[in-house]
Amino acid sequence: ATARAGAAAATGAAGAAAATSASEASRHEASRAAPRHRPGQSRTWLELNPLLRAAVRLPSPGSSYLPPKFGPENPPLDAAARAFLRRFIRPARTETLSAEEKKLAQTFLDRLILISYS
Repeated sequence: ATARAGAAAATGAAGAAAATSASEASRHEASRAAPRHRPGQSRTWLELNPLLRAAVRLPSPGSSYLPPKFGPENPPLDAAARAFLRRFIRPARTETLSAEEKKLAQTFLDRLILISYS
């Protein structure tokens, strides 16, 4: 009986060690996949509203009109605005923007053309 208890305890300890090792491995993989935060870096990202990607993706002459869905009506987007918004088809950190660009981005955030997340 004591041999069985000793074997069960050894099996339980080995199982716990394997579970701990597996959780450490998954935590290590997650830390490698996630971008690391460095002190002084912004954790805020801006991304173009996915519903509006087609409106800014291809350069076209003239202005693009965004269809009004909800909220206030949006003014037409000129070529400069579309070029600025193309930067956010893929998420971009706010720290990469100049002060002037942050003000412009804020107007697009207010109109829900850009989305902010941390």
